[in-house]
Amino acid sequence: IYGSGHSEEVVGRAVKQLPSAKRPSIFTKFGLGADSDVRKQSASATEVQAECDGSLRRLGVERIDLYQLHWPAPQPIAETAAACAALLKAGKIRAIGVSNFHSDRLVDLIGLNEVTPAVNQVETHPCYQRGEEQALMRERGGVWNGATAVLVTTKGRKSGEKHTIAIIGKQVGDNFVIIASKGGHPQ
Repeated sequence: IYGSGHSEEVVGRAVKQLPSAKRPSIFTKFGLGADSDVRKQSASATEVQAECDGSLRRLGVERIDLYQLHWPAPQPIAETAAACAALLKAGKIRAIGVSNFHSDRLVDLIGLNEVTPAVNQVETHPCYQRGEEQALMRERGGVWNGATAVLVTTKGRKSGEKHTIAIIGKQVGDNFVIIASKGGHPQ
């Protein structure tokens, strides 16, 4: 969905070059529409199916390992959950995930779906731990994926990005990953 599908095309070309035994797990998101310049937050049954088919085509795969709803959508969650369950049954996706779901939305989704989301990716940091949502995901067998943006400012660059990242590493321990994404835009 990032870069109007461009990022999926780039990943698809890279995956195509790998032997099947080395194929990585494929994760992608849905629910923001096909054109990243015109954000349309929606996850109707028709749109979920169409976005999945488009992602499968761009990625050049038969199945997506984790298909993740980017934000809660305006449609009834039961409609989105049923569409995702149909994709699971059809073998087009292996697991359902969500992003930015608070505990009340998680309870609604889990209660209306045959499958607990495999992951809930949501803002989490030392000052915002979201214990209730983390506990709910653990109780239901899902994974909590805390995400936050790390901003390295111009001031931080003066002392070197490696230095800034080393400071962050000392504060959170050695077991951390920093991922920087430009959103897949060709520029």
